[in-house]
Amino acid sequence: MSHRIIIAGPRIHDVGYRLFLLQYAQMKGFTHFFAMNALQDGKQQIIIFLCEKDETISTFISYLSSNKPDFAEVSNIKSEVFEGEVVPIGTYLQDLQFEQLCKGIPAISRIEESQKAMLDKQDKMLDKQDKMLEKQDHMIHLQQDTVDEIKGFRKDSADYLDREFTEIKKKLNAIEAALTREGIQV
Repeated sequence: MSHRIIIAGPRIHDVGYRLFLLQYAQMKGFTHFFAMNALQDGKQQIIIFLCEKDETISTFISYLSSNKPDFAEVSNIKSEVFEGEVVPIGTYLQDLQFEQLCKGIPAISRIEESQKAMLDKQDKMLDKQDKMLEKQDHMIHLQQDTVDEIKGFRKDSADYLDREFTEIKKKLNAIEAALTREGIQV
């Protein structure tokens, strides 16, 4: 007998739900199966059509009540008899593969564009890093020049002070000698 099962919830699209359903259907040997995403009053739904034995359908509904894909949020599962034909599961598999390819190709193109943009940004960042390294090299050179200049200044100052202290010592010795000659003890 044909059945329609409607799964509703705030997040059941774009979480791999139909692939999850198809995997179960194939594993259990379903022969006629179809599932599609739908919106009802702005709410997400997956509508499943299947033509199997009543006990197989009951087991399937039981499974759906306690299992769902990661990230899916289900609020309601409803089952009803369906008057109509259901496509063979192989036809649905081909349709789903085609649909997934149609979704995947634009996504891959967007990823490629994003990667190009990221590579452009990386190139700009590398250029900025090169400029920063050049500035750092220049600063290191300036620092070395400053250090060399300070060392030279210290040496020049030390030489100058040595000469001045030597001259002061000579003058003090001369003053001391003159005072001694005059009879003044220092």
